[in-house]
Amino acid sequence: MPGHNKQLQQCESIARSTKVRCRAKGWLKKNSNKYRCKNHGGLCKGQVTLQGKIKALKNLVNFRNKTDLEIENYVRQRIGNN
Repeated sequence: MPGHNKQLQQCESIARSTKVRCRAKGWLKKNSNKYRCKNHGGLCKGQVTLQGKIKALKNLVNFRNKTDLEIENYVRQRIGNN
């Protein structure tokens, strides 16, 4: 059918209490080759923009007392801008 995503399948997560599978649609995870919905980690990609990476690193103990410019230089050298 047009408009439906063929990559979506049922999420393979199982509830601990009821032992029932999640009924939401999920995306294929590259690491585990399992389908996960947005609630179980299917859409988690981490920080993408440079500002998001700087904001996330500021929460770590090693980067608490550093300025945004120092963290930006670290990100560009080590992690990259992608």
